[in-house]
Amino acid sequence: PQPASAPFPLLPFLLRGRGFRASTPLARPMDPYKVLGITNRSSDGEIKKAFYKAAKKHHPDLNPGDAHAKRKFQEVTAAYEMLRDPNKRAAYDANPAQEQERQQAQQRQQQEQHGAQYGQYQQQQAQQTWNTATTDSEVLAEALTEFVEDL
Repeated sequence: PQPASAPFPLLPFLLRGRGFRASTPLARPMDPYKVLGITNRSSDGEIKKAFYKAAKKHHPDLNPGDAHAKRKFQEVTAAYEMLRDPNKRAAYDANPAQEQERQQAQQRQQQEQHGAQYGQYQQQQAQQTWNTATTDSEVLAEALTEFVEDL
């Protein structure tokens, strides 16, 4: 059954989800080499070793409730993702500022997509709750009507 919104004029407003807005973990430009504590001449093995060391130090499971460690872990992971891929590393080495800008734009786009999906989920949940409440109230109204008629 479709809900009648006349008794509840705010229903369309309530069903419109606000969406999810995550703050970007990389709000400032990062130098992946500095984050991992290595130089731009480091080998793939040295990069991997530095990543494992930093990831273990800042892993959220090893630092529960520490927001700084969580942010640092995200930075370490992003730095490793950039440096472990030869194409991304070459692009960063050729023009660090442009590559950082590209990555941040990509990250913002992913967050916006996630926010839109979460907003749709909120709308579906609100609509489902409204439908259930409307159905329950209709059943209750019918039962009361039958009860009163039987008196």
